[in-house]
Amino acid sequence: MEANKEKSAAAPPDLVNKVRGIMDEIATRADDCEANRVVPVENIQTLHRVGLLDSVKPKKFGGLEVSPPEMFQAFAELAGACPSTAWVSSLLAVHAHAIAYYDPRLQEEIWGDDPEALIGSSIAPLGKLKPVEGGYRLSGRFPWSSGCDHVSWCLLGALIEDETSGQKLHGLLAVPRADYQIEDTWYSSALKGTGSKDVVVNDVFVPGYRAETLMALNTGTSRGFGTHKGDIYTLPFQPIFASNFSAVAYGIAESALDVYRERLQNRVRAYTGAKASLSPPGYMRLAESYHEVRAARLILESEWNDFADHAARRAAPTLDTMVRWRTSQAYATRLSVSAVDRLMMASGGSAILLSSKLQRCFRDVHGAAAHAYSDYDIATQILGRHLIGAEPDPTLL
Repeated sequence: MEANKEKSAAAPPDLVNKVRGIMDEIATRADDCEANRVVPVENIQTLHRVGLLDSVKPKKFGGLEVSPPEMFQAFAELAGACPSTAWVSSLLAVHAHAIAYYDPRLQEEIWGDDPEALIGSSIAPLGKLKPVEGGYRLSGRFPWSSGCDHVSWCLLGALIEDETSGQKLHGLLAVPRADYQIEDTWYSSALKGTGSKDVVVNDVFVPGYRAETLMALNTGTSRGFGTHKGDIYTLPFQPIFASNFSAVAYGIAESALDVYRERLQNRVRAYTGAKASLSPPGYMRLAESYHEVRAARLILESEWNDFADHAARRAAPTLDTMVRWRTSQAYATRLSVSAVDRLMMASGGSAILLSSKLQRCFRDVHGAAAHAYSDYDIATQILGRHLIGAEPDPTLL
């Protein structure tokens, strides 16, 4: 990742070094990952081995509890080998951060007998929920569940009625693998290997202790908040969960820079025999994209370090901070997309061949940017309203 080579000579974090040690192995399976539309089991096994999937799982259950900068840098690196694998593994890893805030009974159910158990999700509140004695009955179709083939549990979204106010709140209910089916609906042009299939639930009982609201997960009022003492477990759920999208997009853009530079140095124009590396537009496009990727990195590293600072101080983020965290991530993704688009346009016809890594970068960075959290129009509305002192719009994610 060349844009990072200007950093200090300090050794990278341990988890980042471990990821760098498996990059070639993961890259050799990138084509199979796309062709089979699912992350290879061998990749999941390797990521377990180096600890990446345990990044923010509680130490009580064999996790590492690493800092946010170390974790997100590691996933950005991984995106250079296989964006689909980075996307899936980053989500499966950060779900452990959420589960650490649930009732300890659920934590034991998930990890007590299987410390390597993984949790998937489909966050949008699409479920139909009926309150019953002791919990809820849940039904629904939950799309976009990345990596669902590899998980033992799934966090599924539905609106939960607050007992006091009667307000409908966005909730997440943990459902074990035996209680849902997976339907293979994942035929996509981007992030093809994520296996983001539909999870289908038909009138399943979910005990109340397996349900939490996003509000509780973000404000330290969930049943299990405080169960674990690591610094990472003082941070709100949402910014940690959603930081993966921008980290992967940035990692893809870094990879695109490397691919384009190498290609530019060796490219000879078919009709004229001219060396593309001597063409000013060719290296001007590289320079501008370099600046955008560097800006994305500096923005993201600043926010990741701010996560760590808040965690170390055990300080609740202010509204100003939450808005900045939310919207800076979308802007960094926008910069990453712009950088890759420019490189793709400057690369000539052979860049569209399936043998070209650049076309995968192009498709996958747009896939990352297509997530609702990455929508910069939404981000600017959130930030703009905040800057003028308007009330937050609850319809904006």
